[in-house]
Order: sequence, then C-alpha cells, then structure tokens
Amino acid sequence: MGTTPVYAFPYAGVNDPPNGPAQEQSLATAVENKIITVDAAIAANAAATLLHKRCLGGQRLTASTASFSAETLILTTGALALPANSAIEIEVTLNFNLTVGTDEMDLRFRDNNISGTVVKEIVKNNQRGSVPMQLQFSHYYETTVAETRTWAITLARFSGTGVIVAEAGTRVRVYADGSNTILTELP
Repeated sequence: MGTTPVYAFPYAGVNDPPNGPAQEQSLATAVENKIITVDAAIAANAAATLLHKRCLGGQRLTASTASFSAETLILTTGALALPANSAIEIEVTLNFNLTVGTDEMDLRFRDNNISGTVVKEIVKNNQRGSVPMQLQFSHYYETTVAETRTWAITLARFSGTGVIVAEAGTRVRVYADGSNTILTELP
C-alpha cells in the first residue's frame, strides 16, 4: 500500500492484491482523520481571533435627552464580566448640542455610578453656536483576574444658562482587545 507524499493518504500499489472495499475504507478513514485535524485547527484559530476586539456590551441613546444643570447619568456600561488578563477598551461617543454660545459642559467618565471615582473628565465649550457636535474618547483598562465592572457617563452644565442636549446615537461600548500583553511596554 502506497501513501501520498503530503497527507499520507493510502492508495493501492501495483503489487497490492485487489480489495476495493478495504482500500476505499482506508482512504476514507485517512481523509476523515485529516478533516478532524483541520476542523480542530480552524476552531482554535477562530477562538483566538474572537479574543481581539470582541464587544462585551454597552448602551446607546435612542432619543435625545436635554437640560443637564446638575450632573446627570446619561449612559452606563451595565455590569460587564471582564475576562482575566485582558486589555479592555471603553469607547464613548457623545453627540451633543449646547444651546448658548458661552456655555460649557462637563462630561465625566466614572467608575460604577454617578458617585463613583472620576476616571476621565472633559470640559467642552460651545464654539459653534447651537449646532450638533460630537466628542469621542476611549479609555484603556487592564484586568489581571476575571472581574465584573460597571462604568458610567455623566453630563452637567459647567457654566452658563443654556441647555445641553445629549443627542440620539450617543453611546458607550466596551471591548475586550485580547491579552493584556498585546501592547509593547516602553521603559
């Protein structure tokens, strides 16, 4: 019995006695075993690929919400299960409108809820009049153990007398980027 050079599939040689059923069974078994091996490799590769930029959850406004004179919760990630030893990226897109040209708004990205620790704060003024604007930022976070975490996005009028409108489409999304070693560390 001979075999092919790459996959070692069996075939009948010149000196082999004719036995069609046994030879076909040997070939079918060899092909099936190779397919099982390839399927396992594809599944392992797909699982590794899914670890990169996998969305864990978030929230999006479907209607505009207006008038934030006091700090107000507008979005939350909800309680998300974060995988161990992972790089986590939180993306925030705020579509907004400040109705008075001299007003300033205060966007806060907090741990847990409206009274949680401020992780990032952005004060933005209205330089363009009453027209829709967009503000985007991201925050990087690393886990060492599996954990459940919530982040909150709040808005408040920092100065002025106008109205802040958080427009529909404002959103927060949380992604698992893969291993927390994906970034090269510099001294």
